[in-house]
Amino acid sequence: MRLAGRLTLLSLVAVLAACGSSHARRNAVNTYFDQVNAAESRLLASVGEIDGTFKAFSLTSNKQVEVKRLAQAQVEIGSALARVRALDPPPDAAKVHADLVRLLTLQHDVAHELYWTTQFEPLYMHRLNAVSAVANMFIHDLNQVGAPVANGKPPKLSLNTALDGYATAFTTYGAALKPIVATLDRMSAPPELRPGFLAQRAALDQSVTLSATISTALHARKVAAANEAIRKLFESAASANGTEAEKAIRGAVRAYEARLGQIAKLAAQVSRERQKLVTRLG
Repeated sequence: MRLAGRLTLLSLVAVLAACGSSHARRNAVNTYFDQVNAAESRLLASVGEIDGTFKAFSLTSNKQVEVKRLAQAQVEIGSALARVRALDPPPDAAKVHADLVRLLTLQHDVAHELYWTTQFEPLYMHRLNAVSAVANMFIHDLNQVGAPVANGKPPKLSLNTALDGYATAFTTYGAALKPIVATLDRMSAPPELRPGFLAQRAALDQSVTLSATISTALHARKVAAANEAIRKLFESAASANGTEAEKAIRGAVRAYEARLGQIAKLAAQVSRERQKLVTRLG
């Protein structure tokens, strides 16, 4: 799932051109603009490649060369941000400077989070696939309790034997989920993916707890309590399925698109502020 928007990078060499006057205030602003252009020179030289990198970004699959370019874009924008932030603007350019710093900060945040996503998402999806495999094995184990034997006839099981068989299936299921939950505990999700990740993590943790509760209740022959816990378990499992993960990804795409739109608006605002300075001091 790719982003439709692009990261807007101001071509400050053109946008913040000199006003062409010897007036002290104009000279101060022109000097500041020259400093900004110098601070962003390396970044501006990579504008085309960076825009292409963001256009190619996907929340679910990225080629290694794209990941490498995204990492480099993060570095380039971060370096430009540090250099621009260190400048001391004249009073007339204070508003432009503040907006430039904010613009570069937003750009760097998005670049950082998208690179973070390329590191997070493959491992996260691997864990979710492991959850699906565990769930499939769990269903298989449940179906095997009292399943037909070689002659095609189901065995004659006592109620206690059947309940113990189901208890074992739930115990195995919970035990298989535990190491997956432990790996999720060691992961850190990007901000736009964090709500879905935390919900998934909580649902799996609840599944582990409920599996233990069900097994204990079945061994104690507390069937009503076991049935209530089973109902909760399947509700929890439904909230942690692939459909919910897909919804979270779509929500993240919308959030990143909104942030790219915010960056574009701020870039246009910086351009307008520059033009106001030219009109006022030119």
